[in-house]
Amino acid sequence: MMALLPLMWNIGAVAGAVVGGLLADPANQYPNVFGHIELFRTFPYLLPCMVGSLTTTFGLVVGLFKLKETLVVEPTAAEPRASEAGAATETTPLISSNTQQPDALPQKQSMVSLLTPTCKYVMTTNLLMCLALSMGDQIYPIFAATAPEDGGLGFSTRGVGISLSISSLW
Repeated sequence: MMALLPLMWNIGAVAGAVVGGLLADPANQYPNVFGHIELFRTFPYLLPCMVGSLTTTFGLVVGLFKLKETLVVEPTAAEPRASEAGAATETTPLISSNTQQPDALPQKQSMVSLLTPTCKYVMTTNLLMCLALSMGDQIYPIFAATAPEDGGLGFSTRGVGISLSISSLW
């Protein structure tokens, strides 16, 4: 199931940009349908936010009422446990508590000692990648919506949304 997470993230990146671009400012983009609704004139980005919120709420409701619980229920006292009968289960300890020696317990390490050079390198790389991706996510829509005479692309809100969805495909 965890393999579906990146797939859903990418689908959301494509679909979210399209929904945001096509539904933004509905009073001006679709005057026959939304032009008479003052709420959408006052808040031009309310419709795409409502669609996103309703999609999340729908997923939450479906998850709460339609997904089965996967938590393993512990047997009651009347039922013998498989580990007591001699069979090992997922919850059976690998080493019983009465065989451990006090000196065999692992020593507690400080947080600073866990920050090895490799760990610091990986954390710094992750920080810089997250920073670069966040900057790109924020700067591109501004650049795309800026007028060409000011150095931008001059896209409309709809064009920015479509271009973001196309860029999400690669």
